[in-house]
Amino acid sequence: MEIDNDVKREEIEKLVLELMGGDKGKKMKKKAMEWKELAEKAAGPNGSSSLNLEKLVNQKFIGFMSIQTTAEVEVHDHQTAASQHQKKVSGQKK
Repeated sequence: MEIDNDVKREEIEKLVLELMGGDKGKKMKKKAMEWKELAEKAAGPNGSSSLNLEKLVNQKFIGFMSIQTTAEVEVHDHQTAASQHQKKVSGQKK
C-alpha cells in the first residue's frame, strides 16, 4: 500500500478501510502476528537470540580470561627472573 504525493481524502479513506478490514489488511495482520511469535520465541530463555548472546558472552569471557592468565604468567615469569637476578647479584657481592 502506497500513497502518492498528490493525495485525496477519498484515497486515504479507501486505503485505511482496506487496511483495517480488507483482505490485504488481514494478510498484513496475520503476517505481523507470525513475526511477533517468532520474535518472542527468539528472545525467550531458549530462543536463538538468547542462546547467541550467551555464546558471545562466553566466548568473550573465555578470551578475556585467557588474556588475563597469559598476563599473570608473564608477570610471574618476570618476578621469578628478577628474584633469580637479585640472588645472583647478592651472591656475587659476598
